[in-house]
Amino acid sequence: LLVGITVAAEFPAGAANGGIASALRHDALGIVLVTRTALRFILVIALLPVFPRLDVLAACVLGADMTANALRFIILSRTTPNARFSLKAVGGETFRTIVGFGGFTFLSHAANQSLFYFDIVIVGSVLGPVMAAYYSVAVQLVQKLTALVHRAFAVFMPVFAEYAAKGVSPAFMQRFLFVLRLSTFASAFGLGGALIFGGPFLAAWIEPRYASAAPALSILCISVFVELSQSPMRRLAVAMNQHRFFAIADVIVGAVNIALTFVLVHPFGLMGVATGSAIPLALYGLIVRPLFVKRKTGLSVTTILGAQARILIPAAALQAPIYLIAEKVRPETLPEILGLAGASYAAAGVLALFLVLPREDARQLVGVLPNRLSRPIVRI
Repeated sequence: LLVGITVAAEFPAGAANGGIASALRHDALGIVLVTRTALRFILVIALLPVFPRLDVLAACVLGADMTANALRFIILSRTTPNARFSLKAVGGETFRTIVGFGGFTFLSHAANQSLFYFDIVIVGSVLGPVMAAYYSVAVQLVQKLTALVHRAFAVFMPVFAEYAAKGVSPAFMQRFLFVLRLSTFASAFGLGGALIFGGPFLAAWIEPRYASAAPALSILCISVFVELSQSPMRRLAVAMNQHRFFAIADVIVGAVNIALTFVLVHPFGLMGVATGSAIPLALYGLIVRPLFVKRKTGLSVTTILGAQARILIPAAALQAPIYLIAEKVRPETLPEILGLAGASYAAAGVLALFLVLPREDARQLVGVLPNRLSRPIVRI
Protein backbone atom coordinates (compact mmCIF):
# COMPACT_ATOMS: atom_id res chain seq x y z
CA LEU A 1 0.00 0.00 0.00
CA LEU A 2 2.75 2.47 0.95
CA VAL A 3 4.72 1.67 -2.21
CA GLY A 4 1.55 2.11 -4.29
CA ILE A 5 0.89 5.54 -2.76
CA THR A 6 4.50 6.54 -3.43
CA VAL A 7 4.25 5.53 -7.10
CA ALA A 8 0.82 7.14 -7.59
CA ALA A 9 2.05 10.45 -6.16
CA GLU A 10 4.79 10.56 -8.79
CA PHE A 11 2.28 11.25 -11.58
CA PRO A 12 1.06 14.72 -10.48
CA ALA A 13 4.55 15.46 -9.17
CA GLY A 14 5.94 14.55 -12.60
CA ALA A 15 3.70 17.23 -14.15
CA ALA A 16 5.13 19.78 -11.69
CA ASN A 17 8.59 18.50 -12.58
CA GLY A 18 7.91 19.19 -16.26
CA GLY A 19 6.71 22.70 -15.50
CA ILE A 20 9.89 23.49 -13.59
CA ALA A 21 12.02 22.04 -16.41
CA SER A 22 10.14 24.15 -18.97
CA ALA A 23 11.14 27.21 -16.92
CA LEU A 24 14.77 26.02 -17.32
CA ARG A 25 15.20 25.67 -13.54
CA HIS A 26 17.21 22.44 -13.66
CA ASP A 27 19.20 23.72 -10.69
CA ALA A 28 16.03 23.64 -8.59
CA LEU A 29 15.25 20.10 -9.77
CA GLY A 30 18.75 19.08 -8.76
CA ILE A 31 18.18 20.48 -5.27
CA VAL A 32 14.95 18.48 -4.97
CA LEU A 33 16.72 15.26 -5.96
CA VAL A 34 19.54 15.87 -3.48
CA THR A 35 17.02 16.67 -0.74
CA ARG A 36 15.03 13.49 -1.43
CA THR A 37 18.13 11.29 -1.43
CA ALA A 38 19.50 12.84 1.78
CA LEU A 39 16.14 12.60 3.54
CA ARG A 40 15.74 8.95 2.54
CA PHE A 41 19.20 8.20 3.89
CA ILE A 42 18.58 10.01 7.20
CA LEU A 43 15.19 8.39 7.80
CA VAL A 44 16.44 4.89 6.98
CA ILE A 45 19.54 5.25 9.18
CA ALA A 46 17.50 6.70 12.05
CA LEU A 47 14.44 4.42 11.99
CA LEU A 48 15.34 1.09 10.40
CA PRO A 49 17.79 -0.06 13.13
CA VAL A 50 15.10 0.65 15.75
CA PHE A 51 12.17 -0.78 13.73
CA PRO A 52 13.68 -3.36 11.32
CA ARG A 53 10.56 -3.97 9.21
CA LEU A 54 9.73 -3.59 5.53
CA ASP A 55 6.74 -1.34 6.25
CA VAL A 56 9.05 1.08 8.10
CA LEU A 57 11.40 1.13 5.11
CA ALA A 58 8.46 1.83 2.79
CA ALA A 59 7.27 4.61 5.13
CA CYS A 60 10.74 6.21 5.04
CA VAL A 61 10.67 6.22 1.24
CA LEU A 62 7.11 7.57 1.20
CA GLY A 63 7.98 10.39 3.63
CA ALA A 64 11.06 11.46 1.69
CA ASP A 65 9.29 11.32 -1.68
CA MET A 66 6.23 13.23 -0.46
CA THR A 67 8.51 15.93 0.91
CA ALA A 68 10.27 16.14 -2.46
CA ASN A 69 6.90 16.30 -4.26
CA ALA A 70 5.77 19.15 -2.01
CA LEU A 71 9.00 21.00 -2.83
CA ARG A 72 8.30 20.54 -6.55
CA PHE A 73 4.88 22.18 -6.25
CA ILE A 74 6.29 25.04 -4.16
CA ILE A 75 9.04 25.66 -6.73
CA LEU A 76 6.49 25.45 -9.58
CA SER A 77 4.33 28.10 -7.90
CA ARG A 78 7.37 30.41 -7.74
CA THR A 79 8.80 29.76 -11.22
CA THR A 80 5.45 29.56 -13.05
CA PRO A 81 2.85 31.53 -11.02
CA ASN A 82 0.16 31.08 -13.69
CA ALA A 83 0.39 27.28 -13.74
CA ARG A 84 -2.90 25.54 -13.00
CA PHE A 85 -4.01 21.92 -12.85
CA SER A 86 -7.34 21.42 -14.59
CA LEU A 87 -8.98 18.59 -16.55
CA LYS A 88 -10.45 21.23 -18.87
CA ALA A 89 -6.94 21.98 -20.14
CA VAL A 90 -6.73 18.51 -21.70
CA GLY A 91 -8.37 18.57 -25.10
CA GLY A 92 -7.97 16.47 -28.21
CA GLU A 93 -5.36 18.72 -29.79
CA THR A 94 -3.37 19.05 -26.55
CA PHE A 95 -3.49 15.30 -26.01
CA ARG A 96 -2.23 14.60 -29.55
CA THR A 97 0.61 17.07 -29.08
CA ILE A 98 1.65 15.49 -25.79
CA VAL A 99 1.48 11.97 -27.19
CA GLY A 100 3.34 13.03 -30.34
CA PHE A 101 6.28 14.26 -28.31
CA GLY A 102 6.01 12.30 -25.08
CA GLY A 103 5.09 8.96 -26.64
CA PHE A 104 8.52 8.40 -28.13
CA THR A 105 10.21 9.74 -25.01
CA PHE A 106 8.24 7.24 -22.93
CA LEU A 107 9.08 4.44 -25.39
CA SER A 108 12.79 5.27 -25.19
CA HIS A 109 12.71 5.47 -21.39
CA ALA A 110 10.82 2.17 -21.10
CA ALA A 111 13.26 0.44 -23.46
CA ASN A 112 16.25 1.68 -21.47
CA GLN A 113 14.73 0.75 -18.11
CA SER A 114 13.81 -2.76 -19.26
CA LEU A 115 17.15 -3.42 -20.99
CA PHE A 116 18.69 -5.25 -18.03
CA TYR A 117 15.49 -6.31 -16.27
CA PHE A 118 14.58 -8.74 -19.05
CA ASP A 119 18.06 -10.20 -18.58
CA ILE A 120 17.37 -10.77 -14.88
CA VAL A 121 14.14 -12.64 -15.72
CA ILE A 122 15.99 -14.82 -18.23
CA VAL A 123 18.80 -15.51 -15.75
CA GLY A 124 16.28 -16.50 -13.09
CA SER A 125 14.45 -18.81 -15.49
CA VAL A 126 17.56 -20.51 -16.88
CA LEU A 127 20.24 -20.32 -14.18
CA GLY A 128 18.05 -20.10 -11.09
CA PRO A 129 17.09 -17.43 -8.51
CA VAL A 130 20.51 -17.36 -6.82
CA MET A 131 22.32 -16.37 -10.04
CA ALA A 132 19.51 -13.90 -10.79
CA ALA A 133 20.17 -12.25 -7.40
CA TYR A 134 23.89 -11.96 -8.16
CA TYR A 135 23.23 -10.41 -11.57
CA SER A 136 20.53 -8.12 -10.20
CA VAL A 137 22.93 -6.60 -7.66
CA ALA A 138 25.49 -5.91 -10.41
CA VAL A 139 22.79 -4.31 -12.56
CA GLN A 140 21.56 -2.11 -9.70
CA LEU A 141 25.08 -0.85 -8.99
CA VAL A 142 25.64 0.08 -12.63
CA GLN A 143 22.24 1.73 -12.96
CA LYS A 144 22.78 3.91 -9.89
CA LEU A 145 25.98 5.25 -11.43
CA THR A 146 24.20 5.70 -14.76
CA ALA A 147 21.36 7.70 -13.19
CA LEU A 148 23.84 9.92 -11.35
CA VAL A 149 25.72 10.90 -14.53
CA HIS A 150 22.52 11.32 -16.57
CA ARG A 151 21.07 13.71 -14.00
CA ALA A 152 24.30 15.65 -13.74
CA PHE A 153 24.37 16.32 -17.48
CA ALA A 154 20.65 17.05 -17.79
CA VAL A 155 21.50 20.65 -16.84
CA PHE A 156 22.96 21.13 -20.34
CA MET A 157 19.59 20.57 -22.00
CA PRO A 158 18.67 24.30 -22.01
CA VAL A 159 22.04 25.12 -23.60
CA PHE A 160 21.49 22.58 -26.37
CA ALA A 161 17.90 23.76 -26.89
CA GLU A 162 19.01 27.39 -27.19
CA TYR A 163 21.74 26.63 -29.72
CA ALA A 164 19.51 24.19 -31.64
CA ALA A 165 16.85 26.91 -32.01
CA LYS A 166 19.46 29.25 -33.52
CA GLY A 167 20.74 26.58 -35.90
CA VAL A 168 24.00 24.65 -36.06
CA SER A 169 26.98 26.96 -35.69
CA PRO A 170 30.66 26.68 -34.72
CA ALA A 171 29.74 27.83 -31.18
CA PHE A 172 27.09 25.10 -30.96
CA MET A 173 29.52 22.38 -32.05
CA GLN A 174 32.17 23.68 -29.64
CA ARG A 175 29.71 23.50 -26.73
CA PHE A 176 28.58 20.03 -27.72
CA LEU A 177 32.13 18.65 -27.88
CA PHE A 178 32.92 20.27 -24.52
CA VAL A 179 29.96 18.55 -22.85
CA LEU A 180 30.82 15.27 -24.61
CA ARG A 181 34.36 15.41 -23.21
CA LEU A 182 33.05 16.12 -19.70
CA SER A 183 30.57 13.24 -19.96
CA THR A 184 33.35 10.90 -21.07
CA PHE A 185 35.50 12.16 -18.19
CA ALA A 186 32.81 11.53 -15.56
CA SER A 187 31.88 8.14 -17.03
CA ALA A 188 35.49 6.96 -17.24
CA PHE A 189 36.21 7.68 -13.58
CA GLY A 190 32.80 6.62 -12.23
CA LEU A 191 32.68 3.29 -14.02
CA GLY A 192 36.42 2.83 -13.54
CA GLY A 193 35.84 2.94 -9.79
CA ALA A 194 33.09 0.34 -10.16
CA LEU A 195 35.45 -1.88 -12.15
CA ILE A 196 38.22 -1.67 -9.56
CA PHE A 197 36.25 -1.72 -6.32
CA GLY A 198 32.97 -3.36 -7.44
CA GLY A 199 33.87 -6.92 -6.45
CA PRO A 200 35.22 -6.09 -2.96
CA PHE A 201 32.32 -3.68 -2.40
CA LEU A 202 29.70 -6.34 -3.17
CA ALA A 203 31.48 -8.86 -0.92
CA ALA A 204 31.67 -6.41 2.01
CA TRP A 205 28.25 -4.83 1.49
CA ILE A 206 26.22 -8.04 1.15
CA GLU A 207 28.32 -11.17 1.65
CA PRO A 208 31.49 -12.69 0.11
CA ARG A 209 29.75 -14.97 -2.38
CA TYR A 210 28.26 -11.92 -4.18
CA ALA A 211 31.78 -11.13 -5.37
CA SER A 212 31.13 -13.78 -8.04
CA ALA A 213 29.07 -11.11 -9.84
CA ALA A 214 32.25 -9.03 -10.35
CA PRO A 215 33.13 -10.45 -13.82
CA ALA A 216 29.63 -9.72 -15.11
CA LEU A 217 29.81 -6.29 -13.45
CA SER A 218 33.04 -5.57 -15.33
CA ILE A 219 31.46 -6.33 -18.70
CA LEU A 220 28.39 -4.26 -17.82
CA CYS A 221 30.59 -1.31 -16.83
CA ILE A 222 32.48 -1.42 -20.11
CA SER A 223 29.29 -1.66 -22.18
CA VAL A 224 27.43 1.00 -20.20
CA PHE A 225 30.44 3.34 -20.52
CA VAL A 226 29.69 3.79 -24.22
CA GLU A 227 26.04 4.52 -23.48
CA LEU A 228 26.74 6.80 -20.54
CA SER A 229 29.60 8.80 -22.01
CA GLN A 230 27.43 9.63 -25.02
CA SER A 231 24.46 10.89 -23.02
CA PRO A 232 24.93 14.41 -24.50
CA MET A 233 24.04 12.92 -27.90
CA ARG A 234 20.65 11.89 -26.53
CA ARG A 235 20.15 15.34 -24.99
CA LEU A 236 21.05 16.86 -28.35
CA ALA A 237 18.43 14.71 -30.11
CA VAL A 238 15.70 15.80 -27.67
CA ALA A 239 16.71 19.46 -28.02
CA MET A 240 16.42 19.10 -31.82
CA ASN A 241 13.08 17.28 -31.52
CA GLN A 242 14.70 14.15 -32.99
CA HIS A 243 13.97 11.84 -30.05
CA ARG A 244 11.89 9.56 -32.29
CA PHE A 245 15.08 8.23 -33.88
CA PHE A 246 16.57 7.30 -30.52
CA ALA A 247 13.32 5.73 -29.30
CA ILE A 248 13.17 3.37 -32.28
CA ALA A 249 16.88 2.61 -31.96
CA ASP A 250 16.49 1.86 -28.23
CA VAL A 251 13.73 -0.66 -28.95
CA ILE A 252 15.91 -2.38 -31.57
CA VAL A 253 18.86 -2.51 -29.14
CA GLY A 254 16.58 -4.04 -26.50
CA ALA A 255 15.30 -6.69 -28.92
CA VAL A 256 18.84 -7.63 -30.03
CA ASN A 257 19.91 -7.78 -26.38
CA ILE A 258 17.13 -10.23 -25.49
CA ALA A 259 17.93 -12.43 -28.50
CA LEU A 260 21.65 -12.56 -27.67
CA THR A 261 20.91 -13.25 -24.00
CA PHE A 262 18.86 -16.32 -24.93
CA VAL A 263 21.69 -17.55 -27.17
CA LEU A 264 24.58 -16.91 -24.75
CA VAL A 265 23.09 -17.65 -21.33
CA HIS A 266 23.31 -21.46 -21.65
CA PRO A 267 26.96 -21.82 -22.73
CA PHE A 268 28.46 -18.85 -20.82
CA GLY A 269 26.19 -18.12 -17.83
CA LEU A 270 26.28 -14.61 -16.36
CA MET A 271 29.22 -13.64 -18.57
CA GLY A 272 27.12 -14.55 -21.62
CA VAL A 273 24.20 -12.46 -20.39
CA ALA A 274 26.43 -9.43 -19.80
CA THR A 275 28.05 -9.91 -23.21
CA GLY A 276 24.61 -10.06 -24.81
CA SER A 277 23.98 -6.57 -23.44
CA ALA A 278 27.44 -5.28 -24.30
CA ILE A 279 27.43 -6.10 -28.01
CA PRO A 280 24.35 -4.09 -29.12
CA LEU A 281 25.19 -1.19 -26.77
CA ALA A 282 28.73 -0.98 -28.14
CA LEU A 283 27.63 -1.09 -31.80
CA TYR A 284 24.92 1.47 -31.09
CA GLY A 285 27.38 3.86 -29.46
CA LEU A 286 30.32 3.42 -31.81
CA ILE A 287 28.37 3.50 -35.08
CA VAL A 288 24.73 4.62 -34.92
CA ARG A 289 24.91 7.59 -32.55
CA PRO A 290 28.00 9.22 -34.13
CA LEU A 291 26.42 8.89 -37.59
CA PHE A 292 23.26 10.56 -36.29
CA VAL A 293 25.24 13.48 -34.83
CA LYS A 294 27.23 13.77 -38.06
CA ARG A 295 24.01 14.04 -40.07
CA LYS A 296 22.58 16.71 -37.76
CA THR A 297 25.65 18.83 -37.01
CA GLY A 298 28.21 18.10 -39.71
CA LEU A 299 30.79 16.88 -37.17
CA SER A 300 32.69 13.89 -38.53
CA VAL A 301 32.59 10.53 -36.78
CA THR A 302 36.37 10.78 -36.34
CA THR A 303 35.99 14.11 -34.54
CA ILE A 304 33.27 12.78 -32.24
CA LEU A 305 34.97 9.52 -31.26
CA GLY A 306 38.37 11.25 -31.21
CA ALA A 307 37.09 13.71 -28.59
CA GLN A 308 36.09 10.77 -26.43
CA ALA A 309 39.34 8.85 -26.99
CA ARG A 310 41.30 11.99 -26.08
CA ILE A 311 39.77 11.71 -22.58
CA LEU A 312 39.38 7.95 -22.20
CA ILE A 313 42.97 6.88 -22.86
CA PRO A 314 44.69 9.12 -20.27
CA ALA A 315 41.83 8.53 -17.79
CA ALA A 316 42.37 4.76 -18.05
CA ALA A 317 46.13 5.20 -17.65
CA LEU A 318 45.62 7.38 -14.57
CA GLN A 319 43.48 4.68 -12.93
CA ALA A 320 45.99 1.87 -13.58
CA PRO A 321 47.98 2.70 -10.38
CA ILE A 322 44.72 2.69 -8.39
CA TYR A 323 44.01 -0.82 -9.67
CA LEU A 324 47.51 -2.01 -8.71
CA ILE A 325 47.19 -0.46 -5.23
CA ALA A 326 43.77 -2.09 -4.72
CA GLU A 327 45.15 -5.48 -5.79
CA LYS A 328 48.09 -5.08 -3.42
CA VAL A 329 46.12 -3.83 -0.40
CA ARG A 330 42.95 -5.91 -1.02
CA PRO A 331 40.55 -3.96 1.26
CA GLU A 332 37.85 -6.17 2.80
CA THR A 333 35.62 -4.00 4.98
CA LEU A 334 33.41 -1.13 3.79
CA PRO A 335 35.44 1.56 5.65
CA GLU A 336 38.64 0.22 4.07
CA ILE A 337 37.11 0.08 0.59
CA LEU A 338 35.47 3.50 0.76
CA GLY A 339 38.54 5.07 2.38
CA LEU A 340 40.94 3.72 -0.25
CA ALA A 341 38.60 4.56 -3.12
CA GLY A 342 37.93 8.07 -1.80
CA ALA A 343 41.59 8.91 -1.22
CA SER A 344 42.69 7.40 -4.54
CA TYR A 345 40.07 9.13 -6.66
CA ALA A 346 40.45 12.46 -4.87
CA ALA A 347 44.13 12.49 -5.85
CA ALA A 348 43.34 11.17 -9.34
CA GLY A 349 40.67 13.84 -9.82
CA VAL A 350 43.13 16.65 -9.15
CA LEU A 351 45.74 15.10 -11.45
CA ALA A 352 43.11 14.59 -14.13
CA LEU A 353 42.54 18.34 -14.38
CA PHE A 354 46.13 18.65 -15.59
CA LEU A 355 46.71 15.36 -17.40
CA VAL A 356 43.34 14.33 -18.86
CA LEU A 357 41.17 17.33 -19.66
CA PRO A 358 42.28 19.94 -22.22
CA ARG A 359 43.39 23.10 -20.45
CA GLU A 360 40.39 25.16 -21.55
CA ASP A 361 37.95 22.46 -20.40
CA ALA A 362 39.73 22.27 -17.04
CA ARG A 363 39.49 26.05 -16.60
CA GLN A 364 35.75 26.03 -17.27
CA LEU A 365 35.24 23.11 -14.88
CA VAL A 366 37.29 24.69 -12.10
CA GLY A 367 35.39 27.93 -12.62
CA VAL A 368 32.18 26.44 -11.23
CA LEU A 369 33.85 25.28 -7.99
CA PRO A 370 33.65 27.35 -4.78
CA ASN A 371 36.47 29.89 -4.46
CA ARG A 372 38.16 28.04 -1.60
CA LEU A 373 38.55 24.98 -3.79
CA SER A 374 39.25 26.68 -7.11
CA ARG A 375 41.91 29.21 -6.02
CA PRO A 376 44.69 26.70 -5.20
CA ILE A 377 44.04 24.82 -8.46
CA VAL A 378 44.05 28.01 -10.52
CA ARG A 379 47.35 29.08 -8.97
CA ILE A 380 48.95 25.77 -9.93
